[in-house]
Amino acid sequence: MESTLRESAPLALQWSQQHCRVDTEHMRDCAWYHGFWQIARVMGIGKASGGHADFLLDALREHARSGRFRRVLVSGTVDYSMPALVYQAYAIENASVELTIVDWCETPLLLSRWYADRVKQQVRTVRSNILDLREPGGFDLVLTNSFLGYFNVEQRQRLFGVWAELLRPGGKAVLSNRV
Repeated sequence: MESTLRESAPLALQWSQQHCRVDTEHMRDCAWYHGFWQIARVMGIGKASGGHADFLLDALREHARSGRFRRVLVSGTVDYSMPALVYQAYAIENASVELTIVDWCETPLLLSRWYADRVKQQVRTVRSNILDLREPGGFDLVLTNSFLGYFNVEQRQRLFGVWAELLRPGGKAVLSNRV
């Protein structure tokens, strides 16, 4: 994984300068975050999936093993670490996966497509605010990590409603977030 990070860190920095968006509501952009995160991981001061990789991998493996959770949605990602966990879990369980990633910024979507191509996997990326995504019943599993902090309390209620609409009956959400 370190060689992949060493290859992708300069890409993340370059693409963040070209593609990151400005959040006009809060007057900030995400270029510093998307451009620096992989450098931080190479330096050992940032952890993939916020340090929850083992928890997420175990949960994903369990769902892959069941055979009922093929269509997976990653809701927001800083880079390709979440898609990498999905691919790893489903490969370990010899299960097929249809992965969709949604993020409001193009940079993590570019990184996810770069990684998927590198590991010869298919990925669908959607540049959208998750609160605006409409694909009722389209997914078996929604996966996210360290994402809730980007939403105020009112928006979180709406977010959980959107995720519920996106899940098929019997679908599940796997979330991790620091408290």
